Amino acid sequence: MKDKFFIRLLERWILRCYNPFDIHIFGIFMQTTFDPTQFGELEHIQKKESSFSMELYLDHLKSHLSKITRFDFLSSSYLLSAFTHKSFLNENREFHHDDYERLEFLGDSLLNTLVTIKLFDKYPEGSEGELSRMRSAIVNQNTLATLCSFFGLHQFILLGAGEMRRETYLRESIQSDIFEAILAAIYLSSDFEKLQFVFNEILLNYSSFQVDIFSKEYAQNFDPKTTLSELSVKLYQQTPVYHSKRLGQEEFEVGVYLKGNCLYTLTENSKKEAEKKLAKIVLDNKLYKEI
Repeated sequence: MKDKFFIRLLERWILRCYNPFDIHIFGIFMQTTFDPTQFGELEHIQKKESSFSMELYLDHLKSHLSKITRFDFLSSSYLLSAFTHKSFLNENREFHHDDYERLEFLGDSLLNTLVTIKLFDKYPEGSEGELSRMRSAIVNQNTLATLCSFFGLHQFILLGAGEMRRETYLRESIQSDIFEAILAAIYLSSDFEKLQFVFNEILLNYSSFQVDIFSKEYAQNFDPKTTLSELSVKLYQQTPVYHSKRLGQEEFEVGVYLKGNCLYTLTENSKKEAEKKLAKIVLDNKLYKEI
């Protein structure tokens, strides 16, 4: 009995005296490794709970975030706002915290700064244009929504009943806003140095199971048309040309041409999507060399 008491006392002392950023081995709540499979098939928390409890919600949310970021939100104020859609507050007047919109505004600037610093340090020989393109591939709705979804953060977005029925929490625009709002909440609850640590932790966890969004390959896959255009100008002093013809009401045959030569054609419902796919095919297979 005495041994258990001293163990509990030691655990409390560790969590009180050491910040998770200072002693990595203990993590937060003694969580040491990230494993996305532990989340299983995620269902929105407002769908799971028969009667919504804010206290239970915050417990679930803090526990979930600690596994991803190793950051402990001591205050619930910013954290709660970061996950609250305005429709939830409109229908639940008993709650008086803010929605995520102001935090998303701040988070957008913080994210740009975090990404810019990381790219600047990682690619000391990178030109301004190259670094800008890589940043655009990272700081965009699709990438941020993918991160939000991968870590299961969308299941905690608080919505009004109507938005819940429409499953607004699955929209890319909402998920990307939430991701930026979370960064702002972490910054306001700590400082920029700890925000950088958490951001790097998120990236490390994501790249371990998915892709490195700071790699040159990721930027190339995100915007293959620009990459192909720049390569073509460098090699042949001209940009590729895309020609399309309508095959049906919602179907197009699109081809990519360089120096008058057709490099590849395909059929798609969207000309824009077809051009992106064509550029990627040409780059992946180095078809620009077959002229």
